[in-house]
Amino acid sequence: MRYYIIEQDKMFTNAPHILNWFGKIDVEKMKMGSYSLLKESYLLKIRGNADVDFIDVISEPFFLVTNMVRFVMQAYEPNLTFTDCNLFHGEQKAFGEYYIPHFAEYNCLTEKSQVNRDRSVVEHAEIDLHKIMDKSVFVLEGLGKKHVVVRDDLLESLLRRGLRGAKVRKVNTIHEVMLFE
Repeated sequence: MRYYIIEQDKMFTNAPHILNWFGKIDVEKMKMGSYSLLKESYLLKIRGNADVDFIDVISEPFFLVTNMVRFVMQAYEPNLTFTDCNLFHGEQKAFGEYYIPHFAEYNCLTEKSQVNRDRSVVEHAEIDLHKIMDKSVFVLEGLGKKHVVVRDDLLESLLRRGLRGAKVRKVNTIHEVMLFE
């Protein structure tokens, strides 16, 4: 299997920009996997022009996906849960229905991976397949920012459904086997 880091494509300049999340959603707790501390749903304001483009993946300030992406992710990971997060632009009367995925996190980066000093940017990723237990979507643990990784079959399903606003980067893989003497 091949894996990819998936994130928002910054070329979509009309994507929603969330305004009033600070104080409502604790991103640090989400980084530690404490999704149970989230409310059941959120309603957040966005900044954007009249042509706001509700793309399928938003990476900042936290990871959000549309209903189509949620549906596909749940097909591959039936136990994956989500928190509702609706976005609205009051002046333009624009509304987007999004979900915060409650991803499992795995410490699976190998020593060959390259990250920047504050561990917020992954320049080169290599993961140990043995540590992820054949998961189709997960987050790389121990980094300063959420880096969501998807397996190729899940990514292909998203692309066949017309995934918009996302870009992917290939992740190298190894399957490290422990040998006991």
